[in-house]
Amino acid sequence: MTVPPDSQKVDRGAPTLSVVIPKYRRWGPLQLTLVALEGQSMPKKGVEVIVSDDGSEYGAIDNLKANAGNTPLGLEVTTGPNARPSAVRDRGLRLANGNWVAFTDDDRVPAPACLERRLASLNADPELEGVGGKVLRYKDGRIARYVDWSGVLVPYMDKGEVQYLVTSHAVFRNETVQRLAGFNETYKWPGGEDPDLSFRFIAAGGRLKYIPEDLVLHMHRERVKGTYEMFWHHGLGAGVHGKLEGKVIRPALKEYLRELASKNVEKAFKEQTFIDALVFSFLEYVRKYVFMNGFDHHSQASKFGATSAN
Repeated sequence: MTVPPDSQKVDRGAPTLSVVIPKYRRWGPLQLTLVALEGQSMPKKGVEVIVSDDGSEYGAIDNLKANAGNTPLGLEVTTGPNARPSAVRDRGLRLANGNWVAFTDDDRVPAPACLERRLASLNADPELEGVGGKVLRYKDGRIARYVDWSGVLVPYMDKGEVQYLVTSHAVFRNETVQRLAGFNETYKWPGGEDPDLSFRFIAAGGRLKYIPEDLVLHMHRERVKGTYEMFWHHGLGAGVHGKLEGKVIRPALKEYLRELASKNVEKAFKEQTFIDALVFSFLEYVRKYVFMNGFDHHSQASKFGATSAN
């Protein structure tokens, strides 16, 4: 799959950092992301930004290309047929010339010192292969507060060690990403490709780090339906990962989610207002049910193209 030889890359010199942003249709939120990148504290000459469009319609990509010269960022725009998250990130990754490659999304607003803080951490520890930060809501809302409170978008830790980073807010060593052939395009939806990349980094001997002070704001979904879809995709990704690894994890996963929901419901009524506690409790059980529903669809993974790891 994925990343072609270096000879096919566009020669733009040697920036320190490449920022890859997958994009599909959303022009308004993307403008906020680009403005936030323009406001980063690190020198702009060390940054290239690659917007990888996933077959958008309605002229949004033409608008972006027409305005590419009106920004201090080294902005590159690439597009192609709709291929879903992993493939569109790989499409942008093919153009990445930086020593480090950052991934974010077209509905994220990075804090001003975000990139500088990540690079400082990476440069201070040569053994680090990647760093990621905390994702918080861009706008307040009850569902958005639940997503932050539940830790759905917090990197997974085990005994103090990062097991995977949230790819929409992470920087990796570009050489290693290229050597690992980028994202696993088996995953055709937003869920599963994040942990898969981190797992392969760790398997290759790389160490990852979580920096909670490093913030990016996310335009969380404001409706139950959108949150439902997020949980379902995460479950589907977990199911396909287990299938590809040949692991039987369903019984343990189901029990873990049951215990987590019970614990979080109790926690919600201790920490939140009564109304928020009711909503959070409802969403906890929605999360458990929908995640497992998505997980169980891994048996139909072939219809999503999930037939091999690479």
